[in-house]
Amino acid sequence: MKRILSILALCSLLLTACNSTPSETTTENDENALCSKEATPDPHLPAGDVLELAQTDEESAEAYKFVGNNDAEIIPVNNDQSYAVWWQPKDFDAAKDTVVVSLHGHGSWATKDFEVWYPQLTQRHMAYLGLQWWFGRSLEDEGYYEPDQVYALISEQLAAKGIPSGHVIFQGFSMGSARSYGVTLFDHLCGENYFGVSIANSGQWEDDYELYANTMAGAYGEKPFEGTEWILYCGEKDYNSYATGSREKDTCQGMSNTKDRLESLGGLVDLFIQDPTGSHGSFMLDADNVNQAMDEAEMILEDE
Repeated sequence: MKRILSILALCSLLLTACNSTPSETTTENDENALCSKEATPDPHLPAGDVLELAQTDEESAEAYKFVGNNDAEIIPVNNDQSYAVWWQPKDFDAAKDTVVVSLHGHGSWATKDFEVWYPQLTQRHMAYLGLQWWFGRSLEDEGYYEPDQVYALISEQLAAKGIPSGHVIFQGFSMGSARSYGVTLFDHLCGENYFGVSIANSGQWEDDYELYANTMAGAYGEKPFEGTEWILYCGEKDYNSYATGSREKDTCQGMSNTKDRLESLGGLVDLFIQDPTGSHGSFMLDADNVNQAMDEAEMILEDE
């Protein structure tokens, strides 16, 4: 009798296993693994080192003074291993108003990024959060936080400021744009859906980047970007490899390919600005570009 019961129990287990879809189980496990990541301090990076460099680096030093002169806040993050810049206008209401979260470009600084964004922030009554995700030394990939770490640090600060879901315009420039797809993926699948819209500015999707390769292979579902909204920008005279995929081309092909990738994965591209005379950085340098994108972004947030 016991043997019969054991056989019946085994059959029941087998039937349960057969009725479950392997791809669904795999996707769920992969998503859990994706969402279990968090930012951890780098044992090789001295506390305070990045912030000290921000004050002494030739490009960042003046911008660091600009931060202080305009009442922005420098917030140490990840056990003082890096920092974030926070600024808010007078009468800012965290429950209602919008925050621009920005990821600076290759080998750059959050302080400089704030300086560039400041006119838009004051004009539109928006707060700003910028993460120093480059460590100020190596320009290779290991000199930066990965998208999962970036999102963990960003979401920590947004939670501390009491920002609700859907109230963030997230922007990445150049290498920051190239990693913005991963950061948005973490916000959408794992986080609080803070990002009402993401702006990818002159930095393309890279198929050979491990996180993106896994995404394209279906590790996180068939349409992992479904529900996300995007604004893309490129300049036809941009020779930077993060935007074009080649330093020999002055086209928007890299960002056009990005549009195709996002849409194939469920994302909605609301606006794609292709500036015929734009170079690397023209999104912010040309008021027509940034105003067109920000007007669209505000409309998207209003509709949510």
